[in-house]
Amino acid sequence: MQDNLLTFNEAVMYLKQNEIVYTISKGAITYFYLSSDKIKVKSVSAHYDISLDDFVSLFSKEQFYLYIPKDQQINLEKDNEYYSWKSKGIN
Repeated sequence: MQDNLLTFNEAVMYLKQNEIVYTISKGAITYFYLSSDKIKVKSVSAHYDISLDDFVSLFSKEQFYLYIPKDQQINLEKDNEYYSWKSKGIN
């Protein structure tokens, strides 16, 4: 889960591309995503919105990771099978 370390600028770029990024502090994960020009901050103990400027001020020193859901990782075998059906007009 932690093999996708981002720079802060990359984290901001991903947020602007509607991706989810997260930090880990003392074993607790905090997720961040952009919605309606606000950064949504979600963890087990907190849910709040902040501006991009506040995000920069508060979190620029944190280590960020790109969130990739396990169920959305590419399965090459299924991907190849799908495209072989697609090329045959089956799907």
